[in-house]
Amino acid sequence: LGHGHEFPTLLHFAAKNGLENLVTLLLECPGSAQASTVLNVCRENPRDIAEKNGFLQIRELLDKFAAITERHQRKDAFQNNYDVHQCVEKDKEENVYEMMAKCNINSCKYHVAI
Repeated sequence: LGHGHEFPTLLHFAAKNGLENLVTLLLECPGSAQASTVLNVCRENPRDIAEKNGFLQIRELLDKFAAITERHQRKDAFQNNYDVHQCVEKDKEENVYEMMAKCNINSCKYHVAI
């Protein structure tokens, strides 16, 4: 994505020209989260461009999109963190069961030897 252009993405162009339906469509496309944060040559993202040009509905749409994207990222980060902890806990459980099994086997051998 080209940062050195006035419209580095189609989302920037749509925001500048008040093309609300196009913005909505673009936000459903893969890469929209990244495109919505790219800064143009004036250091503006699509939300800034929409606001600057008086397209407040587009700005609100982009604000809502950003909030939803942030929530999903936090949820994914939490889920990934939880998955890691779950794997570690599962490994610990398996190790505990292995130790218990070895202990039981050793105890049995010990008791048989007596």
